[in-house]
Amino acid sequence: MAQSNPQAEPLTTRPAAQSGRKIALLLLTGAAVLLLLWLGVKAYRIGTAVQSLLARQPQAEVLLDGGLSSLDPDEAEELVTGLRQDIVTLKRETNFLMPLTPYLGWIPKAGPLLVAAPHLMEMADAGTETAVHAFTGLKPALALLQTETEGSQMSALVQIIDEAETDLLLANAAMTRLVAARQALGDPAALPWRVRQLLEQVDPLLPLGQDGLQTAVALPSLMGMDGPRTYLIIIQNEDEARPTGGFITGAGLLHVADGRIVNLDFQDGNAIDNWVEKPYDFPPQPLYDFMGLELFLYRDANFWPDFPTSAETATRLYSYGQDVPEPDGTIAIDQQFVKLLLQGIGPVTIPDTGQRLTAQNVIGHFQEAWAKTDEQTVGDWHEERKSFLGTFGQAIQAKIESGLGEIDPLTLVRSLHTAAETGHMQIYMRDPALMALFDELNWDGRLENPTGQDFLSVIDSNMGYNKVNMHVARALDYRVNLHPDGRADAALTIHYTNNAPFEPEETDCFQDTVLDYSQAPSYQELADECYWNYLRVYVPGGTILTDSSHHEVPQETMISAHQGWNNPAQTLNEFAGWSTFANFILVPQKETVTVSFDYTLPVVVNADGRTQTYQLTIRPQAGARPQSVQVTVNLPPGAHLLSTIPEGVATANAITFTLENDDVNTLAVNYTLPNN
Repeated sequence: MAQSNPQAEPLTTRPAAQSGRKIALLLLTGAAVLLLLWLGVKAYRIGTAVQSLLARQPQAEVLLDGGLSSLDPDEAEELVTGLRQDIVTLKRETNFLMPLTPYLGWIPKAGPLLVAAPHLMEMADAGTETAVHAFTGLKPALALLQTETEGSQMSALVQIIDEAETDLLLANAAMTRLVAARQALGDPAALPWRVRQLLEQVDPLLPLGQDGLQTAVALPSLMGMDGPRTYLIIIQNEDEARPTGGFITGAGLLHVADGRIVNLDFQDGNAIDNWVEKPYDFPPQPLYDFMGLELFLYRDANFWPDFPTSAETATRLYSYGQDVPEPDGTIAIDQQFVKLLLQGIGPVTIPDTGQRLTAQNVIGHFQEAWAKTDEQTVGDWHEERKSFLGTFGQAIQAKIESGLGEIDPLTLVRSLHTAAETGHMQIYMRDPALMALFDELNWDGRLENPTGQDFLSVIDSNMGYNKVNMHVARALDYRVNLHPDGRADAALTIHYTNNAPFEPEETDCFQDTVLDYSQAPSYQELADECYWNYLRVYVPGGTILTDSSHHEVPQETMISAHQGWNNPAQTLNEFAGWSTFANFILVPQKETVTVSFDYTLPVVVNADGRTQTYQLTIRPQAGARPQSVQVTVNLPPGAHLLSTIPEGVATANAITFTLENDDVNTLAVNYTLPNN
């Protein structure tokens, strides 16, 4: 009897197994085909969206070629909407890839772009969303600016912005996403050239767009749509340095209501106070010691570099001297602001004289207007030498009120943004919500109190009764030695060079010679003088001054007989949370004077795991000309440098930064300590 083979497969199961394998193969093949079809559809849709985006580029260039004044609102809306649709499609079709691309950096050439793809896609998505919401709300404004209308264009424009609040808030939210995505993207150096070029165009526009949208939401309230408002305009002259930008040479009172300028009046800053009939406070001590002042008047109200503090003082003194209610806000401007304003709105014509003022000639006009004419007596000249402020203000008001169609809005916004960022315009508001906005934008000139980091601000006060700051150059050299415990030693050196012309027959400096207004001096004569400078250095609270340079200002050089100066620096307690060092110097024409401060800082290094971070904020004086700054940071012994922001020059254990700035700069040095 034959024995059965237990391992042999039953013949009846073989066809079933073969059939199962065929079905599985068919299913796998079908799945692969479906996957390929799906990928093909994806590729087609992605390709279509990309081609559509590329096809819109010439259209965008043609539309924008003539500027906003010739931009067709309907065509522009179609373009913005189409771009948004293409980006939404592209994002939807590539979503499945985005979780994978950050791991594809190893791919030759394309790796950096693939890693950056999620951030770039988020930027495109948020950017087009911002554009759609902003254009939807402001499209009527574009049509208004292209139409000649009777009455106040300003009022109609503000009304449109007020009605667009919902769209502007949505645009603000999308812009916040855009900025966050750009920050997450980081340094684009490894990306393809075309992407880097695009980012170079976008990066300068991001702060402008973000700040502009936030301000646009507040503009109707600022312009009196919810009730009349009055603003004090402090006119400063940066050629005579003072802590918030310059000597207060004038005052303006701006009345707005229902989105329009109701009235704009200017006065000489010397005519604000009523000290003949009213008592006035004693001034801050340096004004008495170094200038001989015995009353605290409006023109000297900006004694403190913290603009809200000085603005409140100026507002109170203006109201007290003029017997008017305190204004709703205070705006400080200077000569450079006027130049930037004219860059934004274009030339204006003075009605009485027909003179055409431009950004290129306006400062020269201001200086020429100071001069005495042949028809004037000295007394008339003294009373009228600043009368140009009123006529110039009227010309500006007329241009803004009825000539908006001649103004490129983007150029104007860019100019005003530059003025606010560089301290040529500072804003203080009594309304808490508005003040919070300008504080967030850093347009309020507030002396921010840093915590756990280094800070440096050098503030000059010209106490020579002259305009010599147009000739003065200032250079800073700041050296910091970091310790392992996070504390530091610092050495600050400031070089002041007075480039005013030197007159051989006038070998000595005399403060009182520039006060002889009976000679009706020209503006240039007031500028070509010696420099009496009361300087203050603001550093983190808890900083201890260990040494400083010693300076002498002879009493006989000063109009004040109270005292001269023959001392090293002094430590002041002006603001809580700050240490302040002060000194007084005299810089004759064609000479350089060097001032130095050595001090010990508190803890200025923060630790995050193994990484130690030293951060320094350098705050320039508002309205001041750009200064050269060199910062050298010496790491603790044995420390290992990780990175710096911005890029510095590393040699041995030191990092050097060289800056030329008129805006706030923040430096950061990241390192690790030995055995960490």
